[in-house]
Amino acid sequence: MKKTVCLTLSLLMLLSGSGCTTKEETKPEQSLEQYTPGTVTASAQGMDGAVVVNVTFSENEITDIQIMEENETAGICEWVYDTLPAQIIEHQSLAVDTVSGATVTSNAVLNAVAEAVDQAGGSASQLHQKEVEADAADGEYESDVVVVGAGLSGLMAALEAASSGAKVTLIEKTGVIGGTSITASGIFACAETKENILPMFTTWMEKNVNSTRNQVDEAMLQALCEASPEVVALMKDSGVDFEIKTSQTGSQTFFSTASEASLRNASAIAMASAEATGKGGENTIKVLTEACRKAGVEILLNTPATELIMENGEVTGVISKTEKSGNQTFHASAVVLTTGDYAKNAELTAKINPRAAGEYSATAVGNTGDGITLALSAGGVLDEFQESMSGVFNANPFDMPTIGQKANSYPFESIVLTMDGKRVFREDGGSHQQMVHYIRDDALDTAWCVMDQAIADRFVRLDEYLQATAEGSPVLRAYQATTIEDLAKLMEVDSAVLQETVSRYNTLCEQKNDEDCGKAVDYLSPIDEGPYYAVLLYDGTRGNYGGIVTSPMGEVVNAEGQAIAGLYAGGIVSSGAFFADYYPGGEALAVASHMGFIAGKNAAMYAQK
Repeated sequence: MKKTVCLTLSLLMLLSGSGCTTKEETKPEQSLEQYTPGTVTASAQGMDGAVVVNVTFSENEITDIQIMEENETAGICEWVYDTLPAQIIEHQSLAVDTVSGATVTSNAVLNAVAEAVDQAGGSASQLHQKEVEADAADGEYESDVVVVGAGLSGLMAALEAASSGAKVTLIEKTGVIGGTSITASGIFACAETKENILPMFTTWMEKNVNSTRNQVDEAMLQALCEASPEVVALMKDSGVDFEIKTSQTGSQTFFSTASEASLRNASAIAMASAEATGKGGENTIKVLTEACRKAGVEILLNTPATELIMENGEVTGVISKTEKSGNQTFHASAVVLTTGDYAKNAELTAKINPRAAGEYSATAVGNTGDGITLALSAGGVLDEFQESMSGVFNANPFDMPTIGQKANSYPFESIVLTMDGKRVFREDGGSHQQMVHYIRDDALDTAWCVMDQAIADRFVRLDEYLQATAEGSPVLRAYQATTIEDLAKLMEVDSAVLQETVSRYNTLCEQKNDEDCGKAVDYLSPIDEGPYYAVLLYDGTRGNYGGIVTSPMGEVVNAEGQAIAGLYAGGIVSSGAFFADYYPGGEALAVASHMGFIAGKNAAMYAQK
């Protein structure tokens, strides 16, 4: 797939509305490197395959970089392709900054260009050492509303506030818009009309029946559901391509349409018993970003919120302090925090959500709890409920494209067991419903996948995992044994328990009826011919939910339940009110879109009163 890169940067145009510009006055000093003129093709490993580039050289300069082939994550990789090659050319350096939030793809481009430089007779090592000076400069901005965090929730907050007539600035700490939502399904609970509000509320409550850990706050949920017709209308007016499906009870589900790029990503993902699905989150983010631009929202990337401005107990803005960009002060009448979760902050996770400490997460790299820290500094309080949002089981917790899927990658004919060797849930069941059965308060949420040779032949990358285990991998664990007893020893479980579990399962297979867990008969395959295999599965979480406490209007509240003047929040940064003891996937995006909308709407009203 060919992507031509030039100085007319499409995504930067999307944000600024400007056309192609040149920087003749800042043309870099001619490089001392001597290249063989012409075009060189080179490649480097990216997130999910090779990134192939064509690099064109004159005798002294890199003059053009084109991305020829790639299969990087849609919605994220474009920020790299539309900025990094141009920076390399402008500075004639490989020491340019990677795109925050897309480091793997950035490094793939840099490594591929470095290979091309060496092939052309230059020195990539020297270009890596050629420093690029930071252009730090302090600045001040005036807005009615500042939104912190440009994921789905932040885009909805900014768009609704701007649509209400407010002057809005949206700041994002990374170099990518979309947060975790950009790799999400784009599927969420909704109510298109007033008549669908009650069914939405009822179905939501029914999905959260496992309330041993937490109770859904019905007032918060009611506010979310009542806003849904307006949320759907805003999505439609913005140009988001979607379909709404209605159940017999009247509850509805919003399905964002996946782009061709997202479908291409999915086609490269190998799964044993399910097909990888293209995701609509990326397309939704792209359309909402364009809608924000058209509504006059000023969007600034690489701009983390580091401090709230407080005057007489009221929040009146945000400060962003960075070494490279200087101090940016954003004065506003209201601030909306939409910074997502905090799973990428190990220290904060261990402090406020110790049960989730150490879990591997596919949440966005920028989700380090900034909004929580800011809210607490202003007098906000933590929700009593903090939990990890379960993803899917996967043998390699770093295989992000797979763990972002909605179905598990192991063969459904295998059996999935607790760490003490017991079978508690059907292997072909939904991943989110499955995870509640594997929650452990004192260790990671892991499980064992057990199978015989016939089933193991379908386990994707099993040989790779077996080899990594043999070489002493600290993470990957895959074992082969001639008997169930020997396999149990490798798994460190009671051999009698494992043998009983396997024997019971084989009996169910003979009966063609999984009366214990309800697995479909098509997947009932006995585990009776060795060698036998066991693979450790990790719960690749989608982040941590809970966060801070807000009112039904999206106001951040203090310990007495009083609203902190001028401070609002929406999305996963304040989500403990909406979930019980596991993560129901179709509701997380509803919290992001709906509570972002509510926070943005009320922040605009506050700012304009």
